[in-house]
Amino acid sequence: MRNKPLSSEARDALTESSFEGQVIWQPAELQGDRARLQPVLPIPALAAHLDEALGIESWAYQLSVISVSPAVVHARLELGGSARDGLGSGLHLEDASRAALSAAAAAFGIGEHELSAPHRWAPYDPEQPTAAATLAPAHSSTAQPSPEPVKPKAHQHIDEMMERLKEAGLGLEAAKLSMRYGGYGSTLEESRQLYAQLRDLLRERSGDD
Repeated sequence: MRNKPLSSEARDALTESSFEGQVIWQPAELQGDRARLQPVLPIPALAAHLDEALGIESWAYQLSVISVSPAVVHARLELGGSARDGLGSGLHLEDASRAALSAAAAAFGIGEHELSAPHRWAPYDPEQPTAAATLAPAHSSTAQPSPEPVKPKAHQHIDEMMERLKEAGLGLEAAKLSMRYGGYGSTLEESRQLYAQLRDLLRERSGDD
């Protein structure tokens, strides 16, 4: 890839184009028979957009598997002389790859409008995990998102600690820890262990400062 800065015209072309109608709503988390759906970009659609805006030789990406179960992938997207990182999770590595690369693209402002749509909850059929009819939220300006299940107190405490770690610049490290436990941990004891490790991570940063 040629290491040259992006022109203002290229940046405008990257950020102004719309991916309307191309976004995939895929499960990011399961709770019982419901799934939390997140919007991601299909990799072929993103590649075609980058080819058109920059040219084939002016961009590249790398995917690194952090965990197979749960599926966690790290993506690095390079555009010209700049690079952005993204971390994604999903039910399968393919889902996690799309989520990670979408996060890296959003860091450049690509597909920002579509990818910033709020996550939603919908019924989940394990026998048809990728069926758009059961996973995609209804497209209606008046439709209300399905209410999010009330999280256990332990999960709420983990969320609060994750936010504090993000503010401290430790979001990636915190996410890797969280993914080792499948998000929150499958038992209360695992949730407590995760919280303790996240707290220790924050204390280490405070000690360094």
